[in-house]
Amino acid sequence: MMGFKTLKNFEDIYVTADLHLSNIVNRTIKYRGFNNAQEHTKYIRNLINSTIKNKSAILYILGDVGFRDEDDELIHFIKSLTPVVKIALGNHDSSRQLKRLWNLGIIQDFKHDYKIRWNNNLFHLSHLPLLEWEGFYNDGYCCHGHCHGNMKPFLRAMDIGLDANNMKILNLTDVINLRQDYHNVDENKKSLLTTEGIKQWIE
Repeated sequence: MMGFKTLKNFEDIYVTADLHLSNIVNRTIKYRGFNNAQEHTKYIRNLINSTIKNKSAILYILGDVGFRDEDDELIHFIKSLTPVVKIALGNHDSSRQLKRLWNLGIIQDFKHDYKIRWNNNLFHLSHLPLLEWEGFYNDGYCCHGHCHGNMKPFLRAMDIGLDANNMKILNLTDVINLRQDYHNVDENKKSLLTTEGIKQWIE
């Protein structure tokens, strides 16, 4: 189980992905029903702050945050949020930008993925979905973004992005409640992801 950071059970941990903030009206903003990029950003800011009121809570944003070419705008947005922010790099993010935000202390951390142990459960947090992940054979959970609700949850993996969850920010407790009845392996620790099983989840 190397690589998993243990977090205290009483910490509030939230996950989301695919904010796709922008200074222009992009495809995601239009899909969500906004004609104004600024109103879209304001809505997401208010959504996060109304969901997470504890300043010591941690919000993992699993990629595709936004304002890729506008550091000042992204700094202003993140500084206006209630929780501590950690970011997993998405395909629309800039590692240079995230490193600058980390150096400035605007975000607490950024990585390609996170592996955490919380409330006696293992979680692999990444932007892209994975068929197997570290912790898979110990019935760990995989939280990902990227798919905008176009990929159904399978076993203990699920898209935690905004579009996959009716524009809601999820707590890790929500993830457990939604996927704990599913398992990644059988009683012999054999993967339940057979070829036919994969077809069942993605078709």
